[in-house]
Amino acid sequence: MRNKIFAILILFLFYGCEDNLVGLGDCWTCCDDDTMIMSAPDLELDDNGYYHLDFIEGSIQTFTTLNVEIAYPLYEVGFYTEEEYIIYHYGEEHSVSLVNQHSYSDADRIAHTVFGVWEEFVGDTIRVNGVWWDDCLNGYYDYIDIIIDE
Repeated sequence: MRNKIFAILILFLFYGCEDNLVGLGDCWTCCDDDTMIMSAPDLELDDNGYYHLDFIEGSIQTFTTLNVEIAYPLYEVGFYTEEEYIIYHYGEEHSVSLVNQHSYSDADRIAHTVFGVWEEFVGDTIRVNGVWWDDCLNGYYDYIDIIIDE
């Protein structure tokens, strides 16, 4: 009996009639015009659509912040690159991502993440991909290309 009451309370908590308790509105609404716009606000954007990150000489790693604007607040956004950095720790090989792989959009519908490269990437162009899914499991995708300059 306790389990049935608990299950009913959980259903009302997350699937209320007017609004869900978390305050996100109608969580089962899906829009055809959902968007995803990725940017690197601290980097220069050239005429060809490439961002430029100046590697800081003498540093082990250089970082910048990337932003993604999506249609809703408080949604998870995933980030990834094809490139990885290989490190050796106690004789074992480990791959390290160049970007934090998960973030959540804030109240302004913007998710932030950190992108960092090592000196070995100077001269390379790295594509950073972002993806998020709405409540109907429609996927949205965007990317930016970042040239790593000396």
